[in-house]
Amino acid sequence: MGLLYLALRLRCPHCASGPVFDRARQRTNCPECGYRFERESGYFLGAMVVSNAVIGVVALIVMLVLIFTGRSPLVAVGLPILTALVAMPLFLPFSRTIWMALDLRFDPPNDDDFGNAGAGTSRPAGSG
Repeated sequence: MGLLYLALRLRCPHCASGPVFDRARQRTNCPECGYRFERESGYFLGAMVVSNAVIGVVALIVMLVLIFTGRSPLVAVGLPILTALVAMPLFLPFSRTIWMALDLRFDPPNDDDFGNAGAGTSRPAGSG
């Protein structure tokens, strides 16, 4: 099963079955295989880059469509900003799982990347 497909389903990129999030909170470990989601300090900075890039492209497309359909400059600039502000928190869980999937693809896990299965404690998705 493709890693990006698993990321879009918000599943563990290692075992494909454990959920990464418990409601709005990100788990620290996969409850199925024990894979530690945050592999090092500052790990999710790359997820922010993924999120900003995707949201930036979406906002740019919205702005260009509005400009070329003859909307006022205020609407052509304001609506993409509003779109970005609404989309960022909604896309953050997906950008984190996409980042984990890409990282796992290029840097396979070692023994240090696993904790206890079933010990997937949660913390707010925006923290850490």
